[in-house]
Amino acid sequence: MATAPDQPPHRYNAGLALDIETRWQNRWDAEGTFETPNPTGLLAPRDGSTTDAERAAREKLYVLDMFPYPSGSGLHVG
Repeated sequence: MATAPDQPPHRYNAGLALDIETRWQNRWDAEGTFETPNPTGLLAPRDGSTTDAERAAREKLYVLDMFPYPSGSGLHVG
């Protein structure tokens, strides 16, 4: 990646951001990082990879996410 003479060689710019984002998305796709299959119901996989009993035996996970929103002065994050 060529840089202008007045810029440092590792300056964060749109090209670098695109490169970083592309590499991470490729890794996440390859590793299935955000893969969330439906365990039961009409959208469950029908390929026989897991049975209903195997899916039911998996450890349960409850995730509660809080999104930041402005309240009063400053930012409230909880």
